[in-house]
Amino acid sequence: PVVLPSLILQRAELFYRLARFDESVASAEKFIEVDPHDSCGYNIRGLARVRLGKAKEALGDFDKALELLPDSAALYNNRAVAKMGLNLLEEAKADFDRSLLLNPKLVTAYKGRAEVNSNLALSKEALEDLDKAIALDPFDESLYADRTNVKTNIGLFEDAIKDADQGIHINPTWNISYHNRGVAKNAMGKYTEAIRDFDTALDLGERHFLTLMYRGSAKIGLGDRGSIESGIEDIREGISLSPQRYARAYVSLGQAYELLLKESGFFRKFFLSQAAKSKYTTA
Repeated sequence: PVVLPSLILQRAELFYRLARFDESVASAEKFIEVDPHDSCGYNIRGLARVRLGKAKEALGDFDKALELLPDSAALYNNRAVAKMGLNLLEEAKADFDRSLLLNPKLVTAYKGRAEVNSNLALSKEALEDLDKAIALDPFDESLYADRTNVKTNIGLFEDAIKDADQGIHINPTWNISYHNRGVAKNAMGKYTEAIRDFDTALDLGERHFLTLMYRGSAKIGLGDRGSIESGIEDIREGISLSPQRYARAYVSLGQAYELLLKESGFFRKFFLSQAAKSKYTTA
């Protein structure tokens, strides 16, 4: 039986929404075979390829889609995301700029450009973009999470906590908001409160390596032997789950071993001093 092209495209879009990205790509390719002059097929294939970690291939899809539909704000936004995946930050920013010229109310473009600006150490510009995004969509908890991170990075800890509070008010079951609030409190030295937030984040979500590492750091900050040893266990688990090495985690371990040295006997001191040196060397 003959299948209408629109049904093939709908199938590709459905697979994408279901996070079945390989099947989305396959359906999009069938649609492109039937109608190679419709930008929608290239767009959905590009979106699925981004989610599959194939940013280079996705970039080609969005280039082709923009040839067919050159005034689409959504396509410039999507191409910018692909460029971010290739660490082409300046080019991504230019695409977000173009997207927002075409549609000044596109929240995802402000959100994406804010991330680029943050990665380029342009914190003021990142905050301006997030302010605009939140003004357009004040009930998106992810926007408050992003603004929390930017404010924490520049030392605006109290304001960061307020944003995290708002995100939790909007969605009290989203673990990211608790994690971010814990990071801000940890930076302020509010270790007990930070640990409570990290506990909640871990209860609500997966045992994410970053949350474990930050909770370990907060426990070490408490300074007593039991907390330090528990913090070391958290950081070790975080390192075991991490897809890459984090120097900060090894530095925290080194600091923890040094703290334990202060109250240890001679042989335990010798062992711990060697452990501390090992962690600093790894970092």
